[in-house]
Amino acid sequence: MEVKLSKQQKVTVNGAEDIYLIMRQILRRENKIGQGQEHFWMVGVNQANKILYIELVALGSSNMASVNPREAFRMAIYKLAG
Repeated sequence: MEVKLSKQQKVTVNGAEDIYLIMRQILRRENKIGQGQEHFWMVGVNQANKILYIELVALGSSNMASVNPREAFRMAIYKLAG
């Protein structure tokens, strides 16, 4: 699932607190479906630590989301190639 970022969310990341604030906004917007499941999100940043994309890569069981490293790298390459 692709998340459309607003201009306020395309910020330079200075630490975990910045990611937390943005992800909190995104997760509040999302449906209540799958709340009991683990979610694996990817946040792509450029060399200047500016957020390029946020993508839900995998939805797992109640205690695990299985992600193959190839899937994560494929997603990053696909997003940056576009």
